[in-house]
Amino acid sequence: MIKCPNCGAENKTGVKFCTKCGMQLSGDDAAKPSANTNGSPQASERIQVFKKHSLNYFEWFTKSLKNPSIVKNGNKYFGLVTLLLNSILVAYIFHILGNKILVAFVEQANELMNTFNRDSSSISAIPTGLSLYLRLLMIVLIYNVIFSLVGFLSKKYLIGDNISLSGYLNQLGSYSNGMLVVDIISIIILWITLPTDFSMIESHYGFIYVFIFAISLLSLIWSIAFIGSILISDGKSKMDKIYVAVLAEIIVGIVLFIVLKGVYSSVAANYSSIGSGMLQGILS
Repeated sequence: MIKCPNCGAENKTGVKFCTKCGMQLSGDDAAKPSANTNGSPQASERIQVFKKHSLNYFEWFTKSLKNPSIVKNGNKYFGLVTLLLNSILVAYIFHILGNKILVAFVEQANELMNTFNRDSSSISAIPTGLSLYLRLLMIVLIYNVIFSLVGFLSKKYLIGDNISLSGYLNQLGSYSNGMLVVDIISIIILWITLPTDFSMIESHYGFIYVFIFAISLLSLIWSIAFIGSILISDGKSKMDKIYVAVLAEIIVGIVLFIVLKGVYSSVAANYSSIGSGMLQGILS
């Protein structure tokens, strides 16, 4: 048997990857052949590792929903997986509404340009579909990275908690796992309430309330998780942990303001250029 150096699980001799946490095993036993004729790891072994890893994540996820502050983080990547999944889903929530609005705008703008028999090439620069989603995903990822790094550095250096980045992400992820449930429910309700035709928006505007409520609830859960990840700590600092959490929030606010201001300036300049191109096309 081979004992995994990461989680301590016992694995059969010849297995290259831990069946519990997925870590690559080292040593002479791990070097023994567990491959097919061309020397690559057997596909079945990798599938079993993936299944085991997925089941372990689901078990960790469900336990964190019941008792987020006392969950045991057996795998150092679980928190990272949660933050990535949450980023993907939150970006999609914004995309559902944003893409509907921009597609409707592009259609109306094309009709306007066609009425005047003008070139509508400038309108094609407006991001929709996958292009829009990738931009929204990038913004959400930057948002989460800023929070994660500020929280980790505050906990490690201001409180003096000897914690690794993966350990902090696990803690932050276990506290914020409830966001994934809210994400999925919000997406389903938005699909149901979003009108197929924006001309019907005056009589079908319930989706706006759903969107606002979802974003407000997600922001609340995230703020609680972030503050909790700082307050619940084994470290002892000269500064009270409450003040550390407040300082971390202030730092995050400043960094986000600088980053989002740059994003806004870029977006405003892009749409201003598109608007100018449309106006020149109509007047020319």
